[in-house]
Amino acid sequence: MGCALRGTQWGNNVANQVVDSGIGILNLVHSGTYANEISGNTVSVHGRFGIEIKGAQASGSPTGLGSLLIISNTVTHANPGVPLGLGGAADNRDLAGIAVGNINTSGDTAGVILQNNTVSGFRQYAVNTTPDPDTSTGFCISISGINYIVTGNDVDNCDVGIQEQQGFLGTQNSTGDDYFGRDNGTVACGVVNGNTFGTNTVNARQVGTVSLPTVNNVNSGESFCTIQSAIDAGNTLAGHTIMPSAQTYTENVTVGKGVILAGANAGTAGNATRITETIIAGGSGTAVTIASDNVTLDGFNLTGAIGVALGDYDAAMIENNLIETDVLGLQVQGNSNPFTLADNAIDLSTQVGAQQTIGIFLNGLTGATAPTIQGNDVAGAFYGYLLHAVNTTAATSLNGGAISGVMQGIAVVNTLDNTNHFPTTFAADGVTMSAFTGDYTGKYPRDGQH
Repeated sequence: MGCALRGTQWGNNVANQVVDSGIGILNLVHSGTYANEISGNTVSVHGRFGIEIKGAQASGSPTGLGSLLIISNTVTHANPGVPLGLGGAADNRDLAGIAVGNINTSGDTAGVILQNNTVSGFRQYAVNTTPDPDTSTGFCISISGINYIVTGNDVDNCDVGIQEQQGFLGTQNSTGDDYFGRDNGTVACGVVNGNTFGTNTVNARQVGTVSLPTVNNVNSGESFCTIQSAIDAGNTLAGHTIMPSAQTYTENVTVGKGVILAGANAGTAGNATRITETIIAGGSGTAVTIASDNVTLDGFNLTGAIGVALGDYDAAMIENNLIETDVLGLQVQGNSNPFTLADNAIDLSTQVGAQQTIGIFLNGLTGATAPTIQGNDVAGAFYGYLLHAVNTTAATSLNGGAISGVMQGIAVVNTLDNTNHFPTTFAADGVTMSAFTGDYTGKYPRDGQH
């Protein structure tokens, strides 16, 4: 069964259930509109599941809008070792007191908190002392997803007390493995601590690749498994500093709040000697899209098709990044506000792919104040800089930095479509250009541009 909570509290209810789930929540989505809680329920089952949370997308906070807190529930199996299936016959499949995850292909979960619940009696045969994979397994708690917290729970008399799992490719009818067979979660990253274990065969177990949160909000004290979830969290506010650890985050990050993103090399120029990087791997897309005023992106290694995309937002600071991309390094379009591009090192993998590649693309800049563009290095691109319709009142100036191994250093075009034409006014001061290479006779920056 599935139930979407709409800002309500389930509390002090009793569910005596024979098959399937006592309480089931299907695909609750964090909209930032409701705070959700399942609390104080007594669930006693004869079948396979007490509480199931399927594909929920919550905030990861215990309170506030978008939260999902499962707290102070008592979940027991009425007949440990003999779960019943349809028709009241013994069921030889996995069972769980509380299960959270990608259950029945509901999607990976995020931000679910299990706290101070009492779970007991989930065994698949009373003498299951291995637990024996041939006869499946009973779990007090099984969980997958990201940004989960499992704390303060009392788990007793189960084959496995608490299991974190990732990567199960089978079905609930599968046997001969350690997985909870209904959960096909592709990720497991969260915090499990402060729980009390009774007479379980195995108290705690991790199956597949399980990790701890590594993205820290310095101001709120919260930790997250992805950069995006740290930005989107309800307790993350404009002005907060988010610090991901030095590792690879395979994400396409959209920064929709005025936060400071500080990578491992924050404050160290992209072309300087750097320590192990915080990598945002954007794949075939854009690693970071800035979609708010007052965003700082400092000290990252960005990979993918495009490193950073910035639209008409104020006071963006993109500095000290190592950008290794396939199509475009930094892109600023339609911006009428001051921004800063400083001390970034941009390296393109090729000069020409599907189109000519660009280190820094400035398009449609207006406004009274010129941006600050200084100390940026570009290598390997078709164009170091490509400028179109750059007309700030105070002229935009490209200051310092080095351009090397490109076809052209600084290019200015007056049209992107061969129909509309715009002038550009700019200055270049102290930009070093060398080692030009490439021969693409007849090719313009992009088709239709002159």
